[in-house]
Amino acid sequence: MGFSIRLSLPITDQTTNRVKRFVSGAMEKALAHNVKPYLIFEFYIPPSQEDFGRGSNFGACYELANFLTSAELNAAKTVAYLPQTIQGHAVLVVLACDDIIMAPDAAIGPAGVEKSQISETIRAAYREIAGRRRKLTVPLALGLLDPALEILAVQTEVGTEYVAREGLKELQKTQTAVSPEVFKPAGESLQLSSKKARDLGFVTYLAANRRDLAQALDLPPLGIEDDPSLEKPWKAVRIDLKGPVTSDKVRQVQKLIEDQTSRHDVNFVCLWIESSGGSPADSGVLANFLLTLNPSQVRTVAYIPKEARADATLIALACDQVVMHPKAVLGGPGALEISKDDIALHAAVDP
Repeated sequence: MGFSIRLSLPITDQTTNRVKRFVSGAMEKALAHNVKPYLIFEFYIPPSQEDFGRGSNFGACYELANFLTSAELNAAKTVAYLPQTIQGHAVLVVLACDDIIMAPDAAIGPAGVEKSQISETIRAAYREIAGRRRKLTVPLALGLLDPALEILAVQTEVGTEYVAREGLKELQKTQTAVSPEVFKPAGESLQLSSKKARDLGFVTYLAANRRDLAQALDLPPLGIEDDPSLEKPWKAVRIDLKGPVTSDKVRQVQKLIEDQTSRHDVNFVCLWIESSGGSPADSGVLANFLLTLNPSQVRTVAYIPKEARADATLIALACDQVVMHPKAVLGGPGALEISKDDIALHAAVDP
């Protein structure tokens, strides 16, 4: 059984508290079903961020990494999923997971991108977490953190070893080390592409989307569950979208959803749609807004008692789930004919 939580970067103390509530709920649910849970942490960069999630609080990341490597989670498998490139101390949380899966075009690092001077306290944290999981050797973990380090790739009788320049002599005392090559020059930041990370054994699989992720974990295609009720009990609201789609109605629906989820702690939105469409542009605005909602915090369900035609279809498909009356209609001709240009413009809406 797979449980997923989206960690919006940067990571803060609030993130750590959310994760602890999520883990508690998921472990309890898995125990009730007598299965071992996969706890999947999806590292997400909101569209408003353009700096790969920089700004994560080191203290919060270290606390979260400690929690993920604690005995409390021995009964679960923790998985970090990186659909996008990330930087900053969120890397420390990734290092704390049992398995790491990345999108083919994603990359990880540098971790110390915001610090001109890396303190010994921060270095010790990266040594500790990397040493616990052993997904990435300590020198490489420190190389992701500290641009000042020079990291060498050294051929030995057992394979390639990665060491800091000052660690080469120590390695040569115990192993025959030949042909040292510079893997990361001093003064340069280290970033690992998904392919390079996989070659190093740091990344277990590459997955472009949730379906690939489920397959990599040997779960059913729909076996990864975003369940906001794992953090807190369901609190639901119904919001209606009836009649032709207009800019005023879209603004009203969006404002209602924002108010209910941010001010009233609602985590389940039933969007009641009875519409034949009317404005592809405005339907696209609402659909894109729905897609930005964090599914691990808010579940959106479109209910169609009669019809959601033409561009109103976009709005329904942008929700996490669609529920229909047996005689209801989704799609087809509606208030106006959809042009090929409209279809191309909104083809990115993916349920």
